[in-house]
Amino acid sequence: MIRIAASLFFAITIFGFSSLGTDFFFCYPSNYQRGVAAEPEPMDHYDGLLILTSSYPTTGTVSNSTGSFTVGFTIAADDVRTVIIDSTHWLAQSEVVEDKGLRIQTDEEITAYFLSYATPGATNDMALLFPTTALGTEYLVMSSSDNVCTWNTTYDSSPSYLAIVAVEDGTNITITPSCATEGGVSGGVPFSIILNQHETYQVYASTPDPGLFGSLDSTSDLTGTEIISDKPIAVYGGVSIGIVPDEIPAGDFLIEQIPPIVAWGQEFCAFPVETRNDWQEDMLRILASEDATTVDIEDAGGTTTITLNRGEYYDWNGPCTDTYSDLFPTSAPYCSGLTLDSPTYISADKPVLCGNTSWVEG
Repeated sequence: MIRIAASLFFAITIFGFSSLGTDFFFCYPSNYQRGVAAEPEPMDHYDGLLILTSSYPTTGTVSNSTGSFTVGFTIAADDVRTVIIDSTHWLAQSEVVEDKGLRIQTDEEITAYFLSYATPGATNDMALLFPTTALGTEYLVMSSSDNVCTWNTTYDSSPSYLAIVAVEDGTNITITPSCATEGGVSGGVPFSIILNQHETYQVYASTPDPGLFGSLDSTSDLTGTEIISDKPIAVYGGVSIGIVPDEIPAGDFLIEQIPPIVAWGQEFCAFPVETRNDWQEDMLRILASEDATTVDIEDAGGTTTITLNRGEYYDWNGPCTDTYSDLFPTSAPYCSGLTLDSPTYISADKPVLCGNTSWVEG
């Protein structure tokens, strides 16, 4: 899980940007692997789940554009309700306009989360959803790389992705991908689309060739992709199956809704989560919105200063612990860098986005 902003059942209200709202648009990016030597799990092994909570009693609906999918719900004050979003709603194509956006409407303000999970199995993650009042027209995507093929060549792609949902008709959008896309657009080459309300557009990064540990770089990672629109849109970023970091031989679905650049900040506090084993670590990713951005990262070990340009990112990632090296000797030599192993303060002279990913996503 890339934890960009909040923990479960907590809302964000920072400088006028709030996750509380009465109107939300969201979509279901695909959580799966495409098989080569082995078939992937069937789509019906995957479901999505909306988790809705409110401080006030309220009623609402979740619906698609035609109303053919409509679910009503009631939430008591300080209670939680869930709505199943099955995998028929997910986006399984790259660079195709689809009418697959879903909308949540309520009488009173709620906080909304979207969880995708496999049954049976694992590969799950959850995103905090932002209401229409918190959407914007300028985004840089945070994602991770398509790296499953570095250790499991039975799968040809678990791609880095971005997904867009339009909230108004006639929305003009220009996308400048940071790497080559599955549809054949080269990295750095802008292209434009038009979406109507509820319509969605997913972009997959191109699939790298299967290789050995440590053979991949950022060429399969959509992090830093620029999205500009003339009307507010909802943007999501993640990976169908992400290995964080590249050297970990296990993976999970990654998804987060990306805040617009106007909501990015210059000061962050990050904390390691409780580990599930004695070799797990946490990783930070810092993404810059402007050229010549200076970032200071201060933790128990001192201060690290970095400089980033617009769309560039820095990973606070590695090294392997001794226990990890014993368990996974083949991949251990590729671990490097620093990890989030103590409370950390991040400050920047220009707006940045910070993502906190927990080892292992698997």
